[in-house]
Amino acid sequence: MTEMLAHQTDPAHRRLLYMYGAVTQIELNGFLEGNSIDTDERKREIKAQWRQAAEDFQAIVHTEEGAPETISTRPLAPEASQFTAALQASPAFQRTFSNYPISIEQVEIDKVVAGQRMVHLDFVEQIRERYSQSGQDLVSFCLHTGQDQTPIIVGRTANNAYTFTSENPSLRLLGVFEHPYEPAWMEANHPGGQPVRTMTLILVDAQK
Repeated sequence: MTEMLAHQTDPAHRRLLYMYGAVTQIELNGFLEGNSIDTDERKREIKAQWRQAAEDFQAIVHTEEGAPETISTRPLAPEASQFTAALQASPAFQRTFSNYPISIEQVEIDKVVAGQRMVHLDFVEQIRERYSQSGQDLVSFCLHTGQDQTPIIVGRTANNAYTFTSENPSLRLLGVFEHPYEPAWMEANHPGGQPVRTMTLILVDAQK
């Protein structure tokens, strides 16, 4: 069961589709109070519908148990082979999926289980519009990373604190690594003192 929240068009807010039948009542209440800009009356309506939504969700879980294991697949079109080979040879792909057996195929999407409870509808519309205007084939559009990257806004909130925000709701911290201090890089960004090591934070703005 899903429910649309945050109906305002103010850029500071997003329209969300929330699968509230998949969460506990406490989680739903916390989400409504912390994220929703709906009216109190609308929140009460959603809370009142939660029990039936939870029952319907569990019924789907039981009736469709095992369905993902029956997904049918088929090979990609031959013309996609050059693109997928280059993709799999890239360092980013290899480091991301090195611990998993990998094959790239077309799958029956109706039986795919997505592990997310919330969908950003405005972002869905952006992706849909970009695909309709790009002229790209579906394989390249879905798998080609780093295209049309969403701008990231960086704000300094304290002497040693920064805040990163993006219109893309998939922005997340990918990892941290340390390496020797590089004087050439610091010429225009010297923090003062005598730097000896550098810590780098890796952010990913996942478009897909």
